[in-house]
Amino acid sequence: MAASDAEAAAVCLLYSYLRPDHEMMVGEALEARGIEASLSSRIRPVFREVERGSTTSLDAHVRPVVRKYLERLGGTLTSRGLDGYMVMGSHGGVLPDGVAASQPARLLLSGPAGGVMAAAALGGTVGISDLFTFDMGGTSTDVGAVVDGQPLRRSSFEVAGLTVGLPTIDVVTVGAGGGSHVWVDPGGALRVGPRSSAADPGPAFYGRGGDVATVTDVHMVSGTLPPDFLQRYGITGDMDAARAACEAVADQADTDLDGFCVGARRVADATMARAFRVLLAGRGFDPGTFTLVAFGGAGPLHGASLARDLGFTRVVVPSAAGAFSAMGIATSDILVERDRTLMLPVEEARGRLGRVLSDLTGESMDELASAGVDPMSAMPEWEVDMRYRGQGHELTVPFHVCSGPTEENLHRAHEMAYGHAMKGETVEVVNVRLKLRVAGPAIELRSRERAEAGYRCSRRRVLFEKGWLEAEAIPMDGLSADHSGTGPAIIEGEGETVIVPPGTGWRVDGPGNVWLEVA
Repeated sequence: MAASDAEAAAVCLLYSYLRPDHEMMVGEALEARGIEASLSSRIRPVFREVERGSTTSLDAHVRPVVRKYLERLGGTLTSRGLDGYMVMGSHGGVLPDGVAASQPARLLLSGPAGGVMAAAALGGTVGISDLFTFDMGGTSTDVGAVVDGQPLRRSSFEVAGLTVGLPTIDVVTVGAGGGSHVWVDPGGALRVGPRSSAADPGPAFYGRGGDVATVTDVHMVSGTLPPDFLQRYGITGDMDAARAACEAVADQADTDLDGFCVGARRVADATMARAFRVLLAGRGFDPGTFTLVAFGGAGPLHGASLARDLGFTRVVVPSAAGAFSAMGIATSDILVERDRTLMLPVEEARGRLGRVLSDLTGESMDELASAGVDPMSAMPEWEVDMRYRGQGHELTVPFHVCSGPTEENLHRAHEMAYGHAMKGETVEVVNVRLKLRVAGPAIELRSRERAEAGYRCSRRRVLFEKGWLEAEAIPMDGLSADHSGTGPAIIEGEGETVIVPPGTGWRVDGPGNVWLEVA
């Protein structure tokens, strides 16, 4: 391996989740030869070697890139007088920098996780416990859900066909964003994504050499985005280039420019709706009982139309929607997780629980202390993965450390998940898990003053599904709490633009969130 110029290697031995010493010896030998080692016993010390192996392989694949990036980041922060930092993890909490660098597989869905955590916090602030999140950026759209105030989570997920056996916020991603290409397939149908112009060269409107029609170009030609929306970034914009790019695809689709723009927006909505249906159908949710949270740079452009298509009746565009995920990251709890495999009948597992809990607690508290966090400020949460003997998968249930897990814990969880319990069958405790949580900082958003007069606006022609209409163009910074109206309207903020279709009601609350009642 030393002769292969490999930068990193994955090490996964069959029973290392029980005895990690051999993996550690292999890792030391590799690192002595200048090869970074990802050890499965450090990343995910539980049984199921295939998941453990694929997770470790992916960790090794990204390790050199992530390490170098974090080293540069740390150096820059230190030069500016900032000592230490945390990194968002896919599991919905921030991790000490040392953990992030040594276990980069835990960061794979960190950005989307930040948006879901922000939505959960928003729901707690406004008193809504059931939310769907719609985060549309430049290249992709991420969809998640908050149920009873808690983000939906998964015990594993897939990246590029590889199973990642790490806990994560449940997020479904599709390749549709503001920079996604609008194109015509061999059958003559319009498509959106997954190819993207990203930020460089960007949409044709950016005037940086891009000549492929994107979702952003479609919005420019439709009038849904203001012609000067890039001026704050020092970019004048090239409307002629955007129009030419859209006309080229319209010609391929054998339609006029207006028909192309309306169709492209509908196809973008349909593409993103697929991600919603994975969660709606897979979990059996009724969209009418959820509020849709639309954020990201492009989410508010499509929030109302997607809600109408999917059956949501209420949409909220949070204040500073373009930076909403970043706010979620900044306010997330520090969250350290440790688990161990027992694979024992529940009564036998209870007899060994004391030693396991002690080991997990010691390791987790040491990790916090090494990052400069007071371990005594952490709140513990205990979980077990349980199953009936012979089953291939487990159910995760919380337990109290004083009473420990019981057979009844699994019976109740199984009945809730599948409609029946298998009382009389042997119950096994497969894994034990500790979560140590340190509360993140709270951000108090400044409330807007109550409206004492009407809002100011201009008017411009905007292309909606039924044609061109005169719509109100309302600057977000001119709105006060309790301002309200009915579409057609375009509400324009610094980092987001909200489309309010004809007949859709809108209002602004105290913190500056925009609420839409979908017609």
